[in-house]
Amino acid sequence: MDKNRNLARSQLGVCPQFDACDTLTVKQQLMFYARVRGVANPTHNTDELIRAFGLETFRDRLAQKVSQLPALPCPLLKL
Repeated sequence: MDKNRNLARSQLGVCPQFDACDTLTVKQQLMFYARVRGVANPTHNTDELIRAFGLETFRDRLAQKVSQLPALPCPLLKL
């Protein structure tokens, strides 16, 4: 694992036992997943996903309070 740390990280996923992301805004939650997944430019990619999904008005709201928040943006961060 020490020799191939980047390879190991690319094969790992995140499965929290509780949803700490409930305390994050939409933007913060997307930034978190972008960083965990090793996205090269997380700020740019997150902003583009927010724009593409029409989430600009929800950017600074708590993600748990946005029932319209689609589940699709997070998986797209790695594309």
